[in-house]
Amino acid sequence: MPQSPSSEVRKKLEILRNRFRDKTIREIEGLVASIFNASQSPEAISEVVAAYQLLHRLAGSAGTLGFAQLGEQARKLEIAIKPLADQVAEGADSERIRLQLTQLLAGGCENDVVGLGSLLGVAAPISTEWHKPRPAESGNQSVLLILEPDQELTELISQGLALYGYQLRSLNHGQQWPDSMNDVDLVLVRDTLLQDERALWLPRLRSLPVICFSEAHDFTTRYRLACFGVDACVDEPQDIPALADRVEQLLAEGLATLTGRVMIVDDDSELLEHYRLVLASGGLQVRTLDDPSRLLSELSEFRPDILLMDVQMGQYDGPILARMLRFQAEWLSLPIIFFSSEEDRDLQLDVLARGGDDFVTKPVSDEFLVRTARIRCYRARQLSKLVSLDSLTGLLKHALAKIELNREYARCARSGHSSVVVMLDL
Repeated sequence: MPQSPSSEVRKKLEILRNRFRDKTIREIEGLVASIFNASQSPEAISEVVAAYQLLHRLAGSAGTLGFAQLGEQARKLEIAIKPLADQVAEGADSERIRLQLTQLLAGGCENDVVGLGSLLGVAAPISTEWHKPRPAESGNQSVLLILEPDQELTELISQGLALYGYQLRSLNHGQQWPDSMNDVDLVLVRDTLLQDERALWLPRLRSLPVICFSEAHDFTTRYRLACFGVDACVDEPQDIPALADRVEQLLAEGLATLTGRVMIVDDDSELLEHYRLVLASGGLQVRTLDDPSRLLSELSEFRPDILLMDVQMGQYDGPILARMLRFQAEWLSLPIIFFSSEEDRDLQLDVLARGGDDFVTKPVSDEFLVRTARIRCYRARQLSKLVSLDSLTGLLKHALAKIELNREYARCARSGHSSVVVMLDL
């Protein structure tokens, strides 16, 4: 019997978690040895920097991969050791740093360091509740549910929208609400049915596009409808062509919010693979990169809607990479979202001031990751469309058309294919 998509995702996440656990066990053993070596010998004090970098990485990745307690403990030790790592980087006296480390361990950190490995046995259960089936793609028959007390009007709307290829359902007064709404794509409802806030079916509307039939234009009524999650109001549902256009627009927007192109840059291979698996399972196209030196070439080839990037990746600094990208005009509008375990708001604002658009604190839940990526991709495409397309024709503006033409010509040349350009003057 074939596995459900959610079961397959859960299995892949379990394999990835086990791989992370096995790798981290060895890394923690080395971490403990490095810290105690540095506390006993000034010549080994440079190992504090490597220990700090590992703690920083674990603070950001462990929680996302299900080991929340390990991530919290790593974050605590990271904060404690950071001043010592900074002194090592500045070339301060090794013996003085060693004494500070010895005092730190004697003050209670020794047990925290030694106990890190045991926290790998405490993991949260893998959840795939965020993994929901996508609605029907364009071209399949969408299902619309009508909630209208006037039966004649219900018949008129049903017959009219059926001509546009929609499958219509309706509920008469007193008829039982369906147990499942998974196959319903949009709801059409009369505003008077929304007056009873105790109606048990109201919460079910919040996950679906909703068009409300309402002739009221006062602020109070419209605000109340917005509170219920209504997406559009129609005065005259008898105008079937206008209603069909609104339905098509909302369904198209709903599908558009579930897609996108995401590039992720991070030097943590397990965390990078986790992000890729979760986002790809959520319906997004994903390109991962563990070597920031290839960022420019990968960006030009993949053309993402958004870029997710760690703040610190070994010798590379995320905000500096963002500043470098802004050198080129084509990346000025690319949304760059930084992921980091850093909780200092001033440092977060400093990162944003150096080229970022948003800052997300690790650990990141799978559901939050998918929703953030979808929303950001959708908004990025909306802005790009406004900037790139002519408002009258809907076609690419002249300068951008030439850029796109050069890009396609280069792609054909790389593939060894012939290319033909046709220009039509309207």
